[in-house]
Amino acid sequence: MQGTLKALLALHNGFILFVFLAFFIIWLIVARNRSAALHKLRMDPKTGATELTEDPQTAPQVALVMPVKGTHASSDANWISQTTRHGYYGKVEFLFVVQEEADPAYALLRQMQADGRLPKEGLRILVAGLTKNTSQKLHNMIYAIERVSEASEFVLMLDDDMLLHPGAVAGLAKELAEPTVLAASGFSCDVPALPTVVCHTACLFRLVMDLSISLGTADAAWGGCCMMRRADLLESVPGGVMSHWKNYGYSDDWIITQVAKRTGKRIINPPWALFLNLVDINTFKRLYNFMQRQLFVTDTYVQRANQEEDLPGDCCGIDPHRVESIVLPHVMLVIGFVFCLGIVLLPLQLGLLVHDLIDDGLDGDDLARRLLLHRVDRMLLIAIPLLGIPGVTIGGISAVRAQAALITHLSPESGEALRESGSWSVWRFPLSFILFNIMSVGWTFQGFYGESVVWSGVKYTKRRGSVHNVEMLQKREATLTSSSRRSRAWSANGTGGRSSERRSSRAWSASGVGNRLPSKRRDSRGESERENGVHIVAIAPSTELPADTLEEGEYPIPSKQGAADSKRFSGSNGRSSHVAIAYP
Repeated sequence: MQGTLKALLALHNGFILFVFLAFFIIWLIVARNRSAALHKLRMDPKTGATELTEDPQTAPQVALVMPVKGTHASSDANWISQTTRHGYYGKVEFLFVVQEEADPAYALLRQMQADGRLPKEGLRILVAGLTKNTSQKLHNMIYAIERVSEASEFVLMLDDDMLLHPGAVAGLAKELAEPTVLAASGFSCDVPALPTVVCHTACLFRLVMDLSISLGTADAAWGGCCMMRRADLLESVPGGVMSHWKNYGYSDDWIITQVAKRTGKRIINPPWALFLNLVDINTFKRLYNFMQRQLFVTDTYVQRANQEEDLPGDCCGIDPHRVESIVLPHVMLVIGFVFCLGIVLLPLQLGLLVHDLIDDGLDGDDLARRLLLHRVDRMLLIAIPLLGIPGVTIGGISAVRAQAALITHLSPESGEALRESGSWSVWRFPLSFILFNIMSVGWTFQGFYGESVVWSGVKYTKRRGSVHNVEMLQKREATLTSSSRRSRAWSANGTGGRSSERRSSRAWSASGVGNRLPSKRRDSRGESERENGVHIVAIAPSTELPADTLEEGEYPIPSKQGAADSKRFSGSNGRSSHVAIAYP
């Protein structure tokens, strides 16, 4: 019995050590791949995103489709960058699309277009309305893509908070020259904007996914920056992307990936197409919801036209992509379960080891041999803090630094934002890795096996891989009241921002009167906004705010003329104001 217990402990400890060392190797490969991409760009400046030598007269027209919801501190700067500093040499049209006119983003876009910060020609602001049978983001994208000009050959689907590299549009368009390529997609470099373990944990998921992306073998689309031919997005294409989107689709990029595999086409992930995303997830609730949504996607899939349809790579009638999407969450479940056991077993083993050391005396000549060398489980136990934790930290930080160097080379603007706001920490990295694996049991099980998920105030229920029901959650109403020198009350219109991992997901959290949250936001130039002193002290019913998207951060305040204003408020002494929120 004792021998069996020692064997089980050795198996448990060995598995945890294996996970640490495996990710050490994974992230070293990511670092090598990103460093190689940077070296290639430096040796050949005309590689990939820096290729800008095409004739503007013959360059294909590109449409940029940007679904937006709510505003945040950097909305205006991001939109100006996307529309004026994209660096594409040909003609470009821009389509911003919102859910409703009450969205603060709609008012801000109109205001920016009126005052000249956004172009008046070639830019349209569309209102898609509420979704009925797809995700709201997908509904907005479908609405905009169907209104893209016929002159546009390519469509670039872009998140509104994405800062483009100066030559990214041209580089992605060049990748679509081959007819066997369905899409060209970038990828997100998630960097914590807050010096917290929770924020670090939220950034690990895409850091792991960067293994296959950096190798160029992922054949996976990412919705934050994905370009396709307009002809491939027509609903008339049999079994195409648009038909599956409209058929109760949930995830735009996941469906693109599956359609590519089913049609035998490729998705190109250029190693230079890496884009900075400053993550400000600051609560366990937001972290859990973010990861639950990532795993919820893996159980959504497109249906066969008929049971006899042959798919590339079919094995015994099983969709290979479906098998692939099942493996990932179950690997996460196994790793998470073992790490959860480690919460109890590792401290217990360390306690027993200390107990044996005390009983046998600390100065015995053969102490190490008797207590460690003859006990494989204890050798592995000691190896975890001595080899595993330092290894995963070294590997992760190497990958992070390689990504940062590549992004800085591609976009000085992103590099400056990374230096000012990036908060990677050496000691928080291993803690976040452990926390990620422990929590993965909950969000993986609930995301993959659960029937529903909440995303930006909307509850989606899935059935047999598709959206079965869409429910708009009940919204709370609130008024922001200032106790400034003029004691002026401001009412916040709109939906209060989007609940996501990106910087656009900033709204205020319900924390009760007396719980004051200091605002430390800066504008796009890194300089604090200065306004007349405003001290927000209470919230009462007046304006709609989604109950599940109330998070710490910015919220657009209407100006005197009713236009949305996303500037933050500071006290009259120049210090950031504190806010308190209450519900009656």
